[in-house]
Amino acid sequence: RSQLCPVKDGFKIVVVVDQQHAYNDLDLPLLNRFEKQVLCEEDVLGEKQKAVVAELAKWTTFVLEQTSLPHFQALFCGYHDRCLASLVLSLSEFNDDCDATECYGPDLIKAKAALARVAMPVGVRVSEELRGITAVDYFTQHASLAAALDVYAKPVGGLGATVVLLTHSPASHVEPALVSVKDLDIKVVQLAELNSESQLVEVAHDFFADRSEQPLAMMVQCDPVFCKEALINHARYVCLQQRRLAEVELKGLATLPSRHLIFVIHLPPGLSQRDRFFPLDFHPPWQVIF
Repeated sequence: RSQLCPVKDGFKIVVVVDQQHAYNDLDLPLLNRFEKQVLCEEDVLGEKQKAVVAELAKWTTFVLEQTSLPHFQALFCGYHDRCLASLVLSLSEFNDDCDATECYGPDLIKAKAALARVAMPVGVRVSEELRGITAVDYFTQHASLAAALDVYAKPVGGLGATVVLLTHSPASHVEPALVSVKDLDIKVVQLAELNSESQLVEVAHDFFADRSEQPLAMMVQCDPVFCKEALINHARYVCLQQRRLAEVELKGLATLPSRHLIFVIHLPPGLSQRDRFFPLDFHPPWQVIF
């Protein structure tokens, strides 16, 4: 039931909400009470960044034609219209005047490599262009959970890696896959089983507060059927906040303990009524792989 409350003269409120959530889930009377503005990644691109996005779009179109796949989502997991803009913003750190070679690499190799890491196996198998992007065989790096952690987590220095792992494997496959992981103690958290944000804060805080010298990883399992995109992204934000607090507390140490933060997004193919999709967005410091 709506309730009136007194507010100060000149009071203003800004509500930030995901565009699709607003369109699909919020009540129309609520939306009509607000002036609405849509802000997307493309809206904050500078002219140089727009040129890079255009070059990447040409390259992804060339790869798609090379593979003869029906659409981009069959080539890159989670692809959508704004993901190239988010990739360019991430690599350039939102700076339109950054050095292009330093930010994106010669011939945009850094940007292409980021897309190759989320490419579907069938696309890599068919496309010579994708296979030539990475120095190590894609099918070696992405063969299993253990192989992916060996490449994308364990070698990362500092406080450890921050990885979003997209997979077609169901959540039940993680436990047996962990048997093959060596030299890394992994704490598994089911996001859908947490009752509140404070519970996640407590779990993340305890993880980063562990002062043991052995490498540790916190793996948060997410299923878009039970956890909406906004919830998953907020959970990532909460965990990053705890990571930053740990970095401040550990500042000055000669060697930081390895505390890898890994979000696993399960996207097993299923019925249309339970279709799973998680949009591919690139946000520092996360590295996204499939």
